[in-house]
Amino acid sequence: MREHSDTPSSPPSTGVDVPPLRELIPLADLPSRIPEGHGGRRIHSHVPYRWAAKGLAGVTLRTLTLPGTGKATTLEWYRQFVAEVAAARGQQKPQPPRQAKQQPRRSGGQRAQTQRTLQRHRLEPGSDA
Repeated sequence: MREHSDTPSSPPSTGVDVPPLRELIPLADLPSRIPEGHGGRRIHSHVPYRWAAKGLAGVTLRTLTLPGTGKATTLEWYRQFVAEVAAARGQQKPQPPRQAKQQPRRSGGQRAQTQRTLQRHRLEPGSDA
């Protein structure tokens, strides 16, 4: 016969540090919960999945797989990921957003030739297409 104990038993330890359920954030929701990236824009919704799968600078975002929800992380795990990426990159300062290359200015003759070509192919606004 088994003896019953009045003390609640704890679940068996799996060696995995599992955060409370209320702290878990689905990866799809992570971009709305973290600061904007370069240029003041929110990161794309697929980026956290890439961080979890492939990593960044040799560091992967820690996640758990939840039934019905998919992969999830915590803000603490995200902060650790950012700190480890910064350390892996040697504390490099973030690069400013890249500027689009400007097309060289066309001379008057080149501009006129382009307009004639557009008109000849009836692509110029104002031509009868």
